[in-house]
Amino acid sequence: MRKLRGIKIREIWSRNVVLLSNFSYLSVLQIVTLLLPLVTYPYLIRVLGEELYGLVIFSQVIAGYFNVVISFGFSMLGAREVSVHREDKTKLSEIVSTITFIKSLCLLFSFIVLLTYLSLFDVQYRWLFALAFWLCILDVVFPTWFFQGIEKMKFITVISLISRGVFSSLVFVLISSKDDVLWFPLSNLIGVVLSGWISFYFIRREGVRFIIPSVRTIWKYVQGSYHFFLSNVLIQVYANSNKAIIGVFLGMGSVAHYDLAEKIVNLIRIPQGILSQTVFPRISATKSVSFIKRTFVLSVVMNIVLYVLLFVGVEQVVLFLGGADMLSAVPIVRILGLLAPVVAVSNVMGILTLVPFGYNKLFTQMIVISVISYLLMFAVVWGRDNVTLYSLSFINVSVEVVVSIISVCFVYKSNILWKRNTILL
Repeated sequence: MRKLRGIKIREIWSRNVVLLSNFSYLSVLQIVTLLLPLVTYPYLIRVLGEELYGLVIFSQVIAGYFNVVISFGFSMLGAREVSVHREDKTKLSEIVSTITFIKSLCLLFSFIVLLTYLSLFDVQYRWLFALAFWLCILDVVFPTWFFQGIEKMKFITVISLISRGVFSSLVFVLISSKDDVLWFPLSNLIGVVLSGWISFYFIRREGVRFIIPSVRTIWKYVQGSYHFFLSNVLIQVYANSNKAIIGVFLGMGSVAHYDLAEKIVNLIRIPQGILSQTVFPRISATKSVSFIKRTFVLSVVMNIVLYVLLFVGVEQVVLFLGGADMLSAVPIVRILGLLAPVVAVSNVMGILTLVPFGYNKLFTQMIVISVISYLLMFAVVWGRDNVTLYSLSFINVSVEVVVSIISVCFVYKSNILWKRNTILL
């Protein structure tokens, strides 16, 4: 009996060592990913100016809409399928090959649509939008969901650090005036291509071979990711539309202010992102309710503390990054900072609970309701001619509050967290 207990303890310890290792690697990655743009931000905002920098961000927002089509919801489906079949090399080859093939087709289709649009309208800085689009190739050539599924976050960290380091270095070397603005997306693209080459090398080392998927297999994966795709499309409507709306209604200078606020807020959202990516494969494989409950408590407490720290120190951060001219971003940061504790609830209840337990339809319904809420709120603000950085920021937070409430209601309705659970972690 003592021997069996010792084996059980070693198994639990081994599983949690992997979890801790993945958390550590993702911590480094998330911190560097969000810090590097802040390193280049003071330089770019001064060299390009608020208006041109805002246009660069606006072009990335447009590219982000295409990226939703290209990803097609495979990030969650892929990570879940890889985590379940991680020991079956034949199945892994099918998963990686099929998802990569479908994403490549979506990439080609999206680029044709963009070229058609750019040829029909007189778009200022046409090449900026065309080059910004090719950042979407990262979703095809760098399958983070695969490494997430096999719980080897070291690969994601190493690849991302190399590519982002190359990009950030090129920004300082190649951009010295407003005339060099096209080097911004080109520098990013160079980093993307490099990360893709390295990632496929690591994937082949894992025993995965690329095959041509059958039409039947392709259709099966499309059907499997449909709900995730619909959710991503709907999330994009309210998660990233603010920048597009600000660009249209308030100008590119306001986009630059809002972008700075988002960048700062994203710093305190790093831990939740790391935690979510780390535990998602484990929850998908074990369905451990006790583990979800512990994750929920940790998420909420951690994000409340982080928001309080942000609220107190935000003025100094804005002054350091953007100077006195960007101080109007301070109240925006304090409003958007509320997203951290609010999203902590919806993240655990939605992505870490409903999705792993197969409640994809409930997850999609949750997103549909949130999008309707966003559109209604924006309609009220627009109707009152009150489209401002403050009103749009409040809308963003309010929608996430709706999402969190709905996610808790759906989890309660599905009775997931009250079922008997005997899995130990």
